[in-house]
Amino acid sequence: VVYACNEGYIRQTILSVVSLLKYHPSVKINLIADHISEEKMSFFLRKVSAYTEAINIIPLGRVLGKLDLPKQDRHPQTIYAKLFLDEVLQCDKALYLDSDVIVSGSLDDLLKRDMTGELAAGVVMPYPDSVKERLGLAPNDCYICDGMVLLNLEQWRTRKISRQCRRYIANCRGTPCMQSEGVLNHVCRGKIGVLAPAYNLMPSMIFFTRDQIIRMQHPAWYYSKKQLLDAKHAPKMIHFMAELYNRPWLEPCDHPYAACYRELDRQVFGNRHTYQRTNVSF
Repeated sequence: VVYACNEGYIRQTILSVVSLLKYHPSVKINLIADHISEEKMSFFLRKVSAYTEAINIIPLGRVLGKLDLPKQDRHPQTIYAKLFLDEVLQCDKALYLDSDVIVSGSLDDLLKRDMTGELAAGVVMPYPDSVKERLGLAPNDCYICDGMVLLNLEQWRTRKISRQCRRYIANCRGTPCMQSEGVLNHVCRGKIGVLAPAYNLMPSMIFFTRDQIIRMQHPAWYYSKKQLLDAKHAPKMIHFMAELYNRPWLEPCDHPYAACYRELDRQVFGNRHTYQRTNVSF
């Protein structure tokens, strides 16, 4: 399992790792680190080592290499790390998770997934044809969120997918449409598997009904009402994205699953943590 972050997300990454290890204590954790201070790294290792010793730290520079990306961007450069894991990991399959993802159920079926014919698998985003057209995708092509994505690294090596990603980013002059997510969906088009929404419960799935999503976005395909209800009632992973609700490490927070996150925070860090006040409201 792979995470990638700078020191601004160390605390969130710790909680995500701990939530994962509660269900899968034997998985190996890889952290791709972007300029994390010795103090923050020690903090990370001290907290996580209470749950596992199987931790591998990889500097971001080793993963990205000479990739030419803008210095100033809304998202950190760590989001691109997932595109080049085949170059730094020896395993045949890897699960990438954003730091704001909390595991809330067993991932056995996901980790045992047969990925024959798939380069990646994830949860579908309900984007309209116009978004897909900007990426050179057909209306029926699958478009997934890359904040939680299962990668077939054996096939990435065979098909030299990371090289294709680098070429595509270069052709976009370092600013590809939809950033790393757009790169992944463009390069892997036709070879992307669809996972149940319970594996990446996003705010839009909670806030809106399926009918509202269809009316707003007009996707060529989206999940059924039952699939979305099952995801809300029994999520495998909760993705605390910065949309529609405040995030649970901020105060106030109106996210319906904030209590789940904050209970985990209390278990790991104790009762003394004060959440950051914010005036931002989505």
